[in-house]
Amino acid sequence: SLLKPFVSVTSSAVEMGSDEVQTYRTIRSLLPVLISMSYLHLGSHAISEAFHNAGQNNEEGKGSEQHQSAEDYLSSSLRYWPENPATLSMLANYYRMNLLRSPASVCDMYAKASNCARIVRDIAISVLKLNDDEVEKNLKEWVELLLLDGAVGVEYIGEDDESDEDGEEEDDEDDDGEKD
Repeated sequence: SLLKPFVSVTSSAVEMGSDEVQTYRTIRSLLPVLISMSYLHLGSHAISEAFHNAGQNNEEGKGSEQHQSAEDYLSSSLRYWPENPATLSMLANYYRMNLLRSPASVCDMYAKASNCARIVRDIAISVLKLNDDEVEKNLKEWVELLLLDGAVGVEYIGEDDESDEDGEEEDDEDDDGEKD
């Protein structure tokens, strides 16, 4: 039951309104996301291998097996986290490039990926803005790496990060001044 796929994280988060942050309150709640992201990377690798093999040999059987496994990996990713925006986008690309779905269907997948990315980003930022004493140790790091960096593809710069960057810039300016 620990690895049971999410029912529908983003749809339930929208229905819950202000309680959406509850979805990702523990590292354990992020395990299906981790599994989903693992399948996404396996699917990405299978797609790369299929392109590589198609360029090297014109064997029909080997290439189609690779393409099928890529779709299987991406489908497995969505089974664990149905609203994984990165997987939805990659699967839409896969369908478009291999002409496996209609243009309208592919556009719908891109639109869903975009909407899911926005919702996941908003939820993740809400978690990152919580006080440290309100969340499990290392949860914010998991949320930032899995949800923002991995699934949504954005970098979060919090208040602590901004002050660190300002300090680094001042150090760089001092170093430049000393060299003259």
